[in-house]
Amino acid sequence: MKKVVAFDFDGVLAESLDLWFRINQSNNPGLTKEEYSAMSHGSYIDAFENKKLVSTDAGLEEYRRELLKIETPNSIVSFIKNNSEKYIFAIVSSGNEVTIKSFLVKEGIENKFSTILGYESHKSKTVKLTDLSSMYGVATKDTVFVTDTLGDVMEAHQAGVKSIGVLWGLHDRTTLERGKPEVIIDDPSQLEETVERVLNG
Repeated sequence: MKKVVAFDFDGVLAESLDLWFRINQSNNPGLTKEEYSAMSHGSYIDAFENKKLVSTDAGLEEYRRELLKIETPNSIVSFIKNNSEKYIFAIVSSGNEVTIKSFLVKEGIENKFSTILGYESHKSKTVKLTDLSSMYGVATKDTVFVTDTLGDVMEAHQAGVKSIGVLWGLHDRTTLERGKPEVIIDDPSQLEETVERVLNG
């Protein structure tokens, strides 16, 4: 039985956080980086709605255009390409599913992912992670979520899913440790061994 490796998108597969912040700050003058980071201490979508932040079509188009200039770290691309027969790969994100798919096509890994669950599927990542288990008949304990934010780690716990915190995205080690992920890694080259250890160790 295959196990599930779910990835967050922004900050994990795409180093797009500065891009997203710049666009959000342009749409919402006065938004600080500290406020933006704190929005992902829980559900990002809930925080966005609670702050009544503005999103524009022009901002989304800029994001889609600039995203295609970003590359996924080579070691993650290799991990995905070399292990798609071993694991069920999925994306659980607050982003737009079509935009994420376009990025994966550009990276040559779109066909390695079984599903993409963005904001269109549900705003709660806890629900989306739970849905993955039902979708593929895999126990939640046999799923790991790779993420760069405290809020995601907490939502993974709520779903009964293991989590790996990564330090090349939004939150630092101290912030991620508050959620008690199984492990925190600081380099993409560590991901393949860490997934193996967390799911099969």
